[in-house]
Amino acid sequence: LEMDSTYSEAHLFTGWACKQKELYDEAIAAYQRCWSLHKKPELLGWLGHAYALSGDRVQAQTLIEKMKDDSRRNYISPYSLAIIYLGLNEIDENF
Repeated sequence: LEMDSTYSEAHLFTGWACKQKELYDEAIAAYQRCWSLHKKPELLGWLGHAYALSGDRVQAQTLIEKMKDDSRRNYISPYSLAIIYLGLNEIDENF
């Protein structure tokens, strides 16, 4: 990130690392930065997962609804939705 702060993959991996360390605010910030640089739908899944784990169910659910709406026009991987549901501990929806 020091060499190229616009490299979206670096922000993605930073988000993953922060989430594993339960640093959810930092993970959310990293995923948001990644999304701002490269609008890939799967990034919303990771962002939603971090919101869910942080306890922000409203933001996680908002992203689920956005992804469902987007899926009417573009392909959205079911995996991206599933990881948000997993973070929300909504196992039935996850499957």
